[in-house]
Amino acid sequence: LGPSRGAVIATLMAAIEAPAVSSLVLLDGMIPPPFDEADTVRQLRSFAHDYGRRAPRAARVFAMPGDAVEARCKATGIDRAAAEMLVARGIEQVDGGFRWCTDARLRYASALKFGQEHLRHVLGALELPGLLIAASEGNAGRFADHPAMAWYGALEVVRVAGCHHCHMLAQADEIAARILKFWRAP
Repeated sequence: LGPSRGAVIATLMAAIEAPAVSSLVLLDGMIPPPFDEADTVRQLRSFAHDYGRRAPRAARVFAMPGDAVEARCKATGIDRAAAEMLVARGIEQVDGGFRWCTDARLRYASALKFGQEHLRHVLGALELPGLLIAASEGNAGRFADHPAMAWYGALEVVRVAGCHHCHMLAQADEIAARILKFWRAP
């Protein structure tokens, strides 16, 4: 089970470790956007710059957790209730206030990106049952009609109303029930 980027990672892991995975549940994510191979040199240059020359910067310190919530909402447009939950588990108290405790390298460029054919082969290798919960206003909704949906033959797609973090909000009970039903299916 993986949400968002975790869904992408879960999909890749299920493809390469197929004997160890019995099913796949993806929360508003599945694959990264297909990469245009013509941008390979630019991507590698960005990766080299980020890891070779980018100086780690100190995380911004917020006076109160609510200030971090406001900043997250302003920067991403995220639902306030979801931002409050993410902030509660993503900050730490330090001298002078609170700061994000996530790894800044998560924002660095990747060395490796997948083109459409790579993604077709990854999804085509998946034979295990899969469930994609696609939020109407989330990431998965953007590729719900992409040909990639057919590349994973054992994938069931369930569409739910809501934002990218709907599994943390009012739809959480509905989504949990749907996942449990999927796991209990013969």
